[in-house]
Amino acid sequence: MCQDLTGLRMNSLSDRPGRLGVAHSPGICLAAAFAISMAYAGGSSAQDRAQDAWQDVSGCTDTVDVEMFIQAFPESRFAEEARTCLATLRGSETDVLTGDGEMPRSHAPAPEELEAMLELTLEQRVLIQHGLNSLDHTIGIVDGVFGNRTRQAISKYQQVKGLPSTGFLTSEQSDGLMALGEARERHAWLDARNAKTQVALRDYLSTFPLGAYSDEAYAKLAELESGERSFDNTQNELERQVVRLNTLLSDTRSKLEERKNTIAELEASLTEARSELERGHAEATSLNAGLKEARLEISEVHSRMAALEALLEGTSKELADSQQSETDLELALNQARDELDASRSSASELGARLDANRQEPSTTQAALERVRQLLSGSRDELTAARTEATQAQNQLTVAQGELDRSQDELKEAREDLSLVFSKYSVSQVDLEKTRDELATTRAEAARAQVQLMIAQDILDQSKDELEEPWGELFQIRAQYSVSRAALEKTQEELAQIRAQYSVSRTDLERTREDLAAARAETSDVQARLTVAQVEIASLGKDLNQALARVAAEQKKRADLEERERRRLEAEAQDLRRFRSEFLAQLQDVLGGREGVRIVGDRFAFSSEILFEVGSDVLGDTGKDEIRRVAEIIRDVAGKIPPEVDWVLRVDGHTDKTPVRANEFFDDNWDLSQARALSVVRYMIDELGIPANRLAATGFGEHRPISESDDPQSLARNRRIELKFTEQ
Repeated sequence: MCQDLTGLRMNSLSDRPGRLGVAHSPGICLAAAFAISMAYAGGSSAQDRAQDAWQDVSGCTDTVDVEMFIQAFPESRFAEEARTCLATLRGSETDVLTGDGEMPRSHAPAPEELEAMLELTLEQRVLIQHGLNSLDHTIGIVDGVFGNRTRQAISKYQQVKGLPSTGFLTSEQSDGLMALGEARERHAWLDARNAKTQVALRDYLSTFPLGAYSDEAYAKLAELESGERSFDNTQNELERQVVRLNTLLSDTRSKLEERKNTIAELEASLTEARSELERGHAEATSLNAGLKEARLEISEVHSRMAALEALLEGTSKELADSQQSETDLELALNQARDELDASRSSASELGARLDANRQEPSTTQAALERVRQLLSGSRDELTAARTEATQAQNQLTVAQGELDRSQDELKEAREDLSLVFSKYSVSQVDLEKTRDELATTRAEAARAQVQLMIAQDILDQSKDELEEPWGELFQIRAQYSVSRAALEKTQEELAQIRAQYSVSRTDLERTREDLAAARAETSDVQARLTVAQVEIASLGKDLNQALARVAAEQKKRADLEERERRRLEAEAQDLRRFRSEFLAQLQDVLGGREGVRIVGDRFAFSSEILFEVGSDVLGDTGKDEIRRVAEIIRDVAGKIPPEVDWVLRVDGHTDKTPVRANEFFDDNWDLSQARALSVVRYMIDELGIPANRLAATGFGEHRPISESDDPQSLARNRRIELKFTEQ
């Protein structure tokens, strides 16, 4: 089943450009790599996949392809045939490497030189390390640096494959490991892409930071992070709005609680005011009771005054009678006095007559006797009058005393009556004022009672009865003053309560307005939240649509990439064929010459053949050699299809001996670049090779074949390399 092994040596030393697809690396049959990738990725049944893969692998001439098939389908019915083919290929490869006239064993490059000729890039080294990891040959950190652990893993890989355990890779081994690394990377990418999470993408990027899909992974990660940030920003804004609403609600509740406390204090003050009002009512009732007692007392005083007036009237009559008796007594006394005076006059006359009639004793004696009798009678009458006058005087004195007492009692009664009338008048006026003020207070209390009917039951139950005995009438005024002061205080407190109630009502209205505003704001925020949720849902829908479009675009791009990959692989396969032909013809024409050798996929001329020491001018021998190369280029170029974009790269290299600075070259960079450019210009100007098919590159001493300092190694590093490749 294996193809003819002709040209195997050329293919084993074929070109190694960059990666051209997900599961393909140059140097491996494209169909084989793709089939084996499908074996790992899944698809139809295992036998069908094995059959398809073997149809492709059986047409390849690379041992790595067959090894990958055996690794993918170790139990298939084609496995034994694949092992036989692998043994055949390995035997042919050994013959090629040790055959006569080709490359004697004594001149075979060292393993490290063979690996150095591969000129593996950092990206290719990373893929090789991933390939080793996929085979459980742990290499530690995947960084593209082939350290001790990587060399040990390569040795272990070679031992498992039955190859010489050198720790350095050949072209086929590196191709196989890169294919495995690419397959592993593709599997990791498919898993990360299907997971559609940041964690999966970051895991992929941490494992394959320079992978083929790293740019797409970074783009998807940035897209997911942007969407998450947008969602987080929206969520944070909504949370901030909820916090503001909660704060506003808490403040509103605090204000309502303060209003409730204020109302409770006002109700307590009103309760106290009502208690004061009830005490005022009780005091007014006591005043009414005292007023009744005063009225009764006034009635008693009126009765006493009537009795005193009757007594006074009787006394006045008695006094009048006494005065009349006294007048009669005075008249009788005056009459007695007159009579006494008359008697005295008569006595004087009688004495005169007596003196005159002494001479008439008998007449005079008789007259004297009459006078004596008259005088005796007058004396008796005078004595009786005096007795009566004394009795009358005594009666008058008694009457006068009674009259004085009656007048004193009357005066006292009049004073008491005047005081009672005065107190009564004042009490009546004060009582009227109290009644008016009490009526006003009752009206105000009634209005307060209408406004605060909730506390009515407590007010009705908290009435205190003030039963203080009223003594004398003069206490009424003092108690009334106290009641009046308490009533005024109650009115003041009631006014304060009204003011506080008004303020509380205003605050309550303001609180209601704030609460209404807060509710409105809450409704507005809720509306905005709803809108935001709708927008988030719409964004999610748009995101899903965008992801669907991206997936469609990715599928479309994958299809385009697949078609492009197939086209490029076809071109690359053609280019490899023509490159092999080009190298074979060069080998036939120039292979036996001193200083001309094949290094990997390049044809190398020693600088001494083409140039003088330290010069960039082609010598005659060098021109002859380049002319033969140009003839081969023209012959091969005529067979290459026009769609294959090829180029012959001319690379100039020097050893590490510094060039002497002169007017032409500053350093080895200039010298290597000038020599490559001289070859290119000669091929363009003298040999007619199209300029767009040539490229001149100078590497100086920075890509040596050997690191030794001996003359042979330095001579090998001084070279001009021709590489037939694509642009």
